[in-house]
Amino acid sequence: MSEHNWIYEEEQLKNTPSRRQGLSAVEEHERRINGVKAIMDIGTKLNLLANPTLYTATVYFHRFYMFYSFEDYNYLLTALGCLFLAGKVEETPKKIKDITFVAKDLYVKPYALHNITSEGVINFEKILLRTLKFDLKVENPYDYLLQYIKIFKLSREETHEIVQTAWTFINDSAYTTLVLLWEIPIISLDIMDYVKDEIIDPLKQFSKDSIRLVRRCTKPDQKEYQKIAIATAIGFAIMGFIGFFVKLIHIPINNIIVGA
Repeated sequence: MSEHNWIYEEEQLKNTPSRRQGLSAVEEHERRINGVKAIMDIGTKLNLLANPTLYTATVYFHRFYMFYSFEDYNYLLTALGCLFLAGKVEETPKKIKDITFVAKDLYVKPYALHNITSEGVINFEKILLRTLKFDLKVENPYDYLLQYIKIFKLSREETHEIVQTAWTFINDSAYTTLVLLWEIPIISLDIMDYVKDEIIDPLKQFSKDSIRLVRRCTKPDQKEYQKIAIATAIGFAIMGFIGFFVKLIHIPINNIIVGA
């Protein structure tokens, strides 16, 4: 299965297994945030990096819940299984006992509430593998960012600032369902374009460079690129970066509550 097969329509995101079992959009999004936060918190404690292991784990997490409900598998168990699998896939493996030890230390209440064990995580990994159809390769948005930035004629200082800021935005995007709506190269391209537009004078060849960039990219198609670029411009202008991501998945930003 190719990367493109993991892209869904917005209507499909409104009809996930969780939504069909009665969770509201806000409740589902809250649990997605909690799961990604667990991946980031536990992974960071284990000295894993967002590039590539933690990002890969979050992609597995979001994809899994297009097949199962949060009512069927709690977010923490899924987060640990995704982290365990991503570590092996990205050649940064961690022992299951170390993962569960850190999880128990950081997430005392949910860990005990759901009776999570090392054996349980190992058993869940088998379910995760079958659900993902053993299609475990996840494109790296950070690699695309570094590839795209080379096309622009920028100073070393501008390049550093853009890459650093866009890198943070890519990390933040892992908390949303953008990866289910758009191909990873498009997400990287769009984030970089926005950051570049904000950091340097947009009149400095921005339009010319952007057109050349789209033409040189093999994966993003121009119509799709234009569509997401317009959405980004409107979203960032009205709501700011985080608000834009929330808007894409149709959830009022003041209704989002992140739990432990």
